[in-house]
Amino acid sequence: MTTAHFDVDVTIIGAGMVGATAALLLAKQLPTARIRLLERFDLSSERPAQPSFDQRATAVAAGSFDALAALNLEPALNDASGAITEVQVSDRGHWGHAHICAAEHGLTRLGRVVPNQALGRALMAQLKTTPQIELRAPETVQQVCAMAGGYRVQTASDSFFTRLLILADGASDTLKKQLGIASRQTDYHQLAAIANVQVSEPHGGRAFERFTVDGPMALLPLGDPHQLAMVWTLPQSKAATAELADADFCRAAQAHFGDRLGNFVAVGKRDVYPLVLHEACEQVRAHLVLLGNAAHFLHPVAGQGFNLSVRDLVALTDTLAQDVAAHGIDRLGNLPSLLRYSELRARDQHLTVQYSHQLVAWFSSDDWFRYVPRQVGIMALQAVPALKQLLAEQSMGRGLWSRTTG
Repeated sequence: MTTAHFDVDVTIIGAGMVGATAALLLAKQLPTARIRLLERFDLSSERPAQPSFDQRATAVAAGSFDALAALNLEPALNDASGAITEVQVSDRGHWGHAHICAAEHGLTRLGRVVPNQALGRALMAQLKTTPQIELRAPETVQQVCAMAGGYRVQTASDSFFTRLLILADGASDTLKKQLGIASRQTDYHQLAAIANVQVSEPHGGRAFERFTVDGPMALLPLGDPHQLAMVWTLPQSKAATAELADADFCRAAQAHFGDRLGNFVAVGKRDVYPLVLHEACEQVRAHLVLLGNAAHFLHPVAGQGFNLSVRDLVALTDTLAQDVAAHGIDRLGNLPSLLRYSELRARDQHLTVQYSHQLVAWFSSDDWFRYVPRQVGIMALQAVPALKQLLAEQSMGRGLWSRTTG
């Protein structure tokens, strides 16, 4: 390793939902830091080509929304999103059901459902008004190499040195393999069919998690009172369901979900994604951090992926700000600081990953040794106020295991 002059303080590879949010949070917490954000897709249009800013919508927990609001994103997101005022949980064909209502906990909402395209537009607009962030897009990163005190980044256009390198480039293994970082993978042998659906009855701010033997179906309320974002998990053996004609797809969804929202009357563009759990075996090294799907790519059953990443971001930026305040920018990304961050986040990450993972196992089977305990669990959730309060706080990103500070 050789010593070098550092061209920038922080380089973030990937300007999707997590990478762009990371750049803005770092700019807020480290106002003197020079931040460079690299993205291989074109971001210049009204609809950025970055894959995370597609037709999907994201359930943003109240705690995560607070973090976005602190970045002056709230006005744009409020106009485009729907409030979650209640969550209803049910198990198809069985009597167990539960609901969590914001009003029962003295709240106006549990979170918001934000269309990814709207979040992308809001993030891009804010990036353009933040002078300490240099956005390069499209830009292809060819190689990253560890040096004394930082990293050298080789792109298609130039080479430069950075004190801290953040990988937020999704579940791709290309750069991780360059760095010798392995990933653990669990193939669920499932796919997610994602679309916006229109129903005959207003959703009233209700979000639904409907468990079936085939897999869960989540319906999330959008700003239009008759539209919801659907995430329908199906086994690979039933992949043809996702390709049905619109009317047939609506009938199939109706059969799985029931009539709580009246009739499914229309479905928008559908996207289908294979579901595989990815976990990086290392998330930090000296002057290196993995964030978002690069660190942990979760099953969507509990809607925790982006919210977990926001909690990681808040903890990381707080840790870095404390370290820079104590030791100066020259030590940005030193290993003891990043290890503190990693230790702080380990419990939340482990429990959130396992929570999402075990939901899939326990609610995708009608074996009696899983069916009976899950029915008892759902009934307990409905009947025990303390348990419901605990789950409500966790779903909002404010629970005990979600803490972002020591």
